[in-house]
Amino acid sequence: MVKGPLNNRSSPDLVPGGVSPRRDRPLVRRGQTLGTKLVPRGVSPRRDRPLVWQLVVVFWLLMAGPAGALEFEVQQIRFGLEDISHPALKPQGWLFTGRVGGSLSDVQLDGQISNDAGLEADIRVRHVAGEFQSIRLSTTMAGSEAVGIFRNTLTNWPEQLNLLELDSGELSAEVTIHLQPSAPMAVHSRVDFRSLSGLMDRTAITNLSGHLLFSLENNQLTARLRDTTIGQINSGIGIGPISLLADYRATQAEPFAGELNIQQANTEFLDGRLRIAPRTISLADQPVRIPVDAHEISLTRLLQVYPAEGFEGSGLLSGSIPLEISGTGVEVQQGSITALSPGGMLKLPADQLQAMLGSGGTVETVTRALQNFHYSVLSSAIDYDEKGKLTLGLRLEGNNPDIRNGQPIVLNVNLEEDIPALLTSLQLSGRVNEAVTERVRERLQQSGQEATP
Repeated sequence: MVKGPLNNRSSPDLVPGGVSPRRDRPLVRRGQTLGTKLVPRGVSPRRDRPLVWQLVVVFWLLMAGPAGALEFEVQQIRFGLEDISHPALKPQGWLFTGRVGGSLSDVQLDGQISNDAGLEADIRVRHVAGEFQSIRLSTTMAGSEAVGIFRNTLTNWPEQLNLLELDSGELSAEVTIHLQPSAPMAVHSRVDFRSLSGLMDRTAITNLSGHLLFSLENNQLTARLRDTTIGQINSGIGIGPISLLADYRATQAEPFAGELNIQQANTEFLDGRLRIAPRTISLADQPVRIPVDAHEISLTRLLQVYPAEGFEGSGLLSGSIPLEISGTGVEVQQGSITALSPGGMLKLPADQLQAMLGSGGTVETVTRALQNFHYSVLSSAIDYDEKGKLTLGLRLEGNNPDIRNGQPIVLNVNLEEDIPALLTSLQLSGRVNEAVTERVRERLQQSGQEATP
């Protein structure tokens, strides 16, 4: 039973047992002759006696809620509603097709429900007068249709998810709702993702699979992410495969101020790994702090994805990146990364370095040294502000065989990078996919900027 005020403008379209309802009939048919049979359980219905008025009486009694010993069964019922008025649902036509049976004190409904937005679900309802109501819904839909169906069905669809577009995969959902007098509503649900792929704004997501278990009981919310993997998340530099396992608990009154328990969160990145160690995080404490550990990131791969020609290097990098997430964005303060022994090599073209560092005597020394620098020590402080500016404080120890016969050199270099601009450049160059490239071009044209990689 749908909880909430219902608009009673409805018109049943009842089909005799054994006749398949046509899906092309209007949801509501006014002035239609009703032709189903209402009979005690175990008695064969006679097709020559329409008992429409009895059916109307039964439905009236059910809505009034009296108990009774009469058992009945109505098969192949087709019941259309012009509108279901409920705060969680957008106004539109709904249709139920199935059967109703039981007794006046224990009514059971079983069939399929659909709406104008394209939602189709199996539904099973049981109403025991004075004791409880239970509703079970289950549906499976193509990923390409899921976003549109939910957006056009739910009134509280998050605005941020309007930027989500799925083009492949499948989604299955099962929801059970239990209502009892003088008790809070209980909800249990399971959502299964199978190879979902698409776009979230300017980020490509591929092969999302896993399970989301959700429950609401005694005014407590619980969400569990199980066996969840993502093939890749790509905003310009690909991250993945990703593995996730986490629980979330909160009160119904403050659903976004609960505790997130991370049990597993790791991914491959530039031939290395990023990992969030198991921990419990309170979302009520702002900003939310999440340390990310980096292990054996390939400097060779990092310089390959950087949108500048001629950068070469070798070595493996490890360190820690403390993320701070708040309503204003993401920040990093006092992160650090260090090259693993025995070090490696850097070859950075002079013209590119001068463009990054400017000019001056010190800059010329650094530029010459880094054209063929063999380092034993490479370390860097990492800071990132909410506007997207990345600041690196590099320290290099090593030598250039072409300068001063390879005498030791120590370099301290400060670098800054506009990460949003960097990602836009990568997206325009086709590093993600054509759909993202086109979306970025449209955004830049709308803002009057030139769309060049």
